[in-house]
Amino acid sequence: MASSSTAQLVFNAFDRVINYRGVSKQLNDDFWNTKISPIIRPLWDSDKDKLELFVYREDGTFLIQRSKYRRDHKTKTSKWTSYEFDPTGIEEYSPSNLYDQLREQFFEFKDITEAQYEEAVRRKIEEANILSWSKILLVRMFLLGDCDWTQLGDNGLTDEKKAMWLEYRKWIRIKFINIDVSKQKAKEPVITKARRISIRKRKPND
Repeated sequence: MASSSTAQLVFNAFDRVINYRGVSKQLNDDFWNTKISPIIRPLWDSDKDKLELFVYREDGTFLIQRSKYRRDHKTKTSKWTSYEFDPTGIEEYSPSNLYDQLREQFFEFKDITEAQYEEAVRRKIEEANILSWSKILLVRMFLLGDCDWTQLGDNGLTDEKKAMWLEYRKWIRIKFINIDVSKQKAKEPVITKARRISIRKRKPND
């Protein structure tokens, strides 16, 4: 369905990538097999009629591209052929429901990967037990990266919430500069503490 509306979610099934509001996540095999496949198969994706691309826009319009395995009886050859699929009027297909499910899995995967990243950072910090500027900057980079999406032009936030996020990002930059690293110990996982404090500081709803 043609539309000039901004895409909220782009699901590239071929490359196994979900992009939500400008933030992309490359899904690993385990997450794909346990979380994504049960959503799209067999209705949206099958062995001979594969889902390639699903785009859901802010105005509720969508684009669905699939690839079908077709047999040419004249040449006696078979090949994959891409085509645009429009399920409008077919009761069993609900693009909005597919959008909701994929969006939910995007955030679940985001939480998992960020938790893994946080754990990796915690281990690195604990290796030395003394904070350094490189570690402080690493924590700051993580917290800023966690909310980079709020700086995109199509983030969907109100002016009030945009201002709150700007204030929060300013707080991060100041907080992680005014630290005397010579007096700090890394006995507590610093990034965990920092994120807990920062969440209390911000928490505008996304």
